[in-house]
Amino acid sequence: MMKFTARFWKQSLIASLAAIATPTVLLAAPANAPLADGIYLFGQSPKPEEIGKEYLVFRVRQGKMTGAIYAPQSEFSCFTGTIDPRQVNLAIVDPYENEVYRHSIVLTPPAPVASGRPVVQRPNLEGYYPIETISDNDRRILQTCLEQFQD
Repeated sequence: MMKFTARFWKQSLIASLAAIATPTVLLAAPANAPLADGIYLFGQSPKPEEIGKEYLVFRVRQGKMTGAIYAPQSEFSCFTGTIDPRQVNLAIVDPYENEVYRHSIVLTPPAPVASGRPVVQRPNLEGYYPIETISDNDRRILQTCLEQFQD
């Protein structure tokens, strides 16, 4: 099991966020509401719990997000955020220094699906894959962050 120091985690987080940093010109807004109320899991890999990849688990309630960004077998950072039609805006709390880092992730439109009937689709977070199965560990991490922000 790899142990990350606070400095490594912060540098890794900043580097990862910079890698998916959004340009000033954003994509057109999706026609429907960006993210409905519910619990979501997104990862830098389409497979859950892949070592070396980052994941976001969060709850959306009335356009507000509460959740965590984490790497498997490492610590996690809680965040709160808001959702607008083009992006999510996060306030990520460093778990050691309690500093807040602000970051936005573009919402990308879902890929078209050929279907004879209406299909409910949700946008994706740029640089992340949606993951349908939310593990007990993901729920435990999320619950910790919900309690931290008393949500």
